[in-house]
Amino acid sequence: MQKNIIKLVASLSLILIILWVAFSFFSQPKQKSVKEVAPTYSNLASPFNFTYDASLKKQDLVASFQEQTISQGELLGNQASIDELLRSNYDLAVYVAYYWASQKQKETKQQVSLNFSFPEPELGLTKLLTLSQIQLNPKVSVQFQSIKSDEIQAKVDSKLYTESEIALGSLEFAKNRFKLLQLRTQLIEDIIIKKHLIALAQKQNLTLNEFIEKNVFSSQEISDSQIKELALKNNIPVSKIDESTKVRLKKIIKSKYESQKLKDFIAKDLKDTEIKLAFPPVAKKVYPLPLPGRLPSMGTGSLKVTLLSNFLCLKCRESEKQIIELVKKYQNSVKLYYLFQFKEDNFRIRMVAEASYCVRDQGEDNFWEFQTKALAASFDGQEELINKIVIDLKLDSEKFKKCFISRKYKDEVEKHRLLVQSFGPTSLPTILVDNYFYESPISLDLVEEKIKILK
Repeated sequence: MQKNIIKLVASLSLILIILWVAFSFFSQPKQKSVKEVAPTYSNLASPFNFTYDASLKKQDLVASFQEQTISQGELLGNQASIDELLRSNYDLAVYVAYYWASQKQKETKQQVSLNFSFPEPELGLTKLLTLSQIQLNPKVSVQFQSIKSDEIQAKVDSKLYTESEIALGSLEFAKNRFKLLQLRTQLIEDIIIKKHLIALAQKQNLTLNEFIEKNVFSSQEISDSQIKELALKNNIPVSKIDESTKVRLKKIIKSKYESQKLKDFIAKDLKDTEIKLAFPPVAKKVYPLPLPGRLPSMGTGSLKVTLLSNFLCLKCRESEKQIIELVKKYQNSVKLYYLFQFKEDNFRIRMVAEASYCVRDQGEDNFWEFQTKALAASFDGQEELINKIVIDLKLDSEKFKKCFISRKYKDEVEKHRLLVQSFGPTSLPTILVDNYFYESPISLDLVEEKIKILK
């Protein structure tokens, strides 16, 4: 009897997969346009009030405050980090703009010109496109500028794409833009703080260290409970805390304390100080809204959390379980959405995604039950397992079969792929908390901290 059931399930699976593949070549929906949130400096979480002054760049200055100026030369010690981010964004801009130019060429059947405002990537155009999995189009002619530029632009025929528009085509580019702004403003803040503290110390005829010790730091006794708490956070058993370990932990606690005290002092003393910057703000929130269709969801809260993954990602399984447990912990404040991430030619993941939508037709919770069972079973997309899960969940098999064979959710799942593709390269899994991105390896502590702040 059991052998007959197994044969029946296997036969049904084979029929389903043959019928499913037969529907594989329908037309795909076009990607919707996306909009960017207005650029702002407010996302920098700085005690200073930043404003943009384009005239500073002409004077080779990066910032000015309280009648003092900061020159480009004062940032040169960190130029390597700045150049690395710029080079990365050159590559990403090529990836995005070349894709757009190639799409235009395919639509118009005409030769298309593509011009960039920066030098050719170090890898070379052909190799970069190969790594980005974009086919070289001989009818797209490309030109680069020989001079390095902070301003990244691309021109497809007569259409000029600015940095903020390119950022809508690549999540990584958008993130790098914000990282670059963070790096530059942090360096400027450090210079401002140091100059301000030196000026205050000179007024009291003290050295910088003497001024800080006298006016900023106060004596602090570090308790055993603080040491134990830090040890546990770093997976150090209490029984292993010897004297040398205790000394190291005390130094860490003292360093964190002094850093926080200095931040508090500066935040109070320079609160709302206006700093003029030579580079404009960028938008951190570039997540295209609304999400496609009605995504699978969990929770009832207003804070949106989106998980980008798929059921066949082996390395994602433990992370997904932990993320879902975290969301359940805050389910009254959070709503979790699931967004499938996969490549265009991966029909197995596409098939499983469509199957999960058909399962969801019989109840929202069934989607998450399907996901849990798929993860637990070391699922690799076998058709037999899909049907076994449907049976285990006590769903209406005929209703599921009708939905699955007709590929009812083909277009819906394709929208997932197109949306994730518009982000540019992302690692699996990726989680978004109110448009803040966390990529693999995901720090759940950081995610939970962001949830606590925003919920």
